[in-house]
Amino acid sequence: MSRSQPSVGSSPATRFFEWKAEAGLLQYYDKTTQLNVTVKLPFSFMVLDEVSQVGGGTKVNGKYEGYWSNAVKNLDTQIITVKSKQGIVASGLYADLKNRKGLHYVKGLYIAYFDDDKNLQIGYLKFKGSSLGAWFEFTKTHKNIYQGAFAIKSASDVINGDNGDYYTPSFVHKADVSPESEAKAIELDGELQEYLKAYFASKGVDEPETHAMAATANGSPTETVETTEEELDEIPF
Repeated sequence: MSRSQPSVGSSPATRFFEWKAEAGLLQYYDKTTQLNVTVKLPFSFMVLDEVSQVGGGTKVNGKYEGYWSNAVKNLDTQIITVKSKQGIVASGLYADLKNRKGLHYVKGLYIAYFDDDKNLQIGYLKFKGSSLGAWFEFTKTHKNIYQGAFAIKSASDVINGDNGDYYTPSFVHKADVSPESEAKAIELDGELQEYLKAYFASKGVDEPETHAMAATANGSPTETVETTEEELDEIPF
C-alpha cells in the first residue's frame, strides 16, 4: 500500500479455468452468473507465468467446505496462508503444509487465450491431482512452457481410480506461433507482471483467483500421445 497505489488491483485474468476430473471437462467460473461454464475442446493457450497454491477441503457438519490460499512463486521461502469461509485454516511454508489432511498442491498458470470474440485475453488455469500429473508428464518433453502454445485437445480415456472413475486432460504443443500472437502475449505478460509485482509486495494473503470449483484429486496414470499435423492446425496462434 502507498499513496500512489492504495491497494492491489483486481486480477487481470478475465476467466478462471479448471479441469474437472470426474466429468472430463474444462470449465471456467462466470462471476456474473456464479456458475461453472463448460469450455469446448480443444482449448488453446500460451503460458505467461506460473504460480503455486494450496487447495482442498473437508466436510464440516456433513457439508463440504473448500480451502484456498494465496499464490507464491517460491515454495521454499514464501509463506502460504490457507483459508476457508470460516477463516485461516493453516499458514506456513509448503513443506509444513503438504502432509496435512485435506490439503493438496495446485499449479496455477496465467495464460493468454482467445475469448469469444477471438481476442487474446489473460486467463488463469488451475491443475491439481490427476490433471496436474498429466501436465507434469507432458511438460517433461516440453520443458520451456513459455515457448510456443499448448492445447487441451480432449479428455483421456476413462481411468478407474480407487475413489471412482476420472479423466485427465490430453495435451498437444505447437512450437511456433505467429509474430502477432507472440507480440500480444508479451504485451499481456507486461500487464500481468505489474499486477504480480504489487500482489507479492502485499504478501498476497487474499488470493483473487479462488473460486468454489470442486475437483477430484486422484493419482493419475498418464500416457504419451503423439501429436499430428491436424492437431497442430487446431492451435490458432
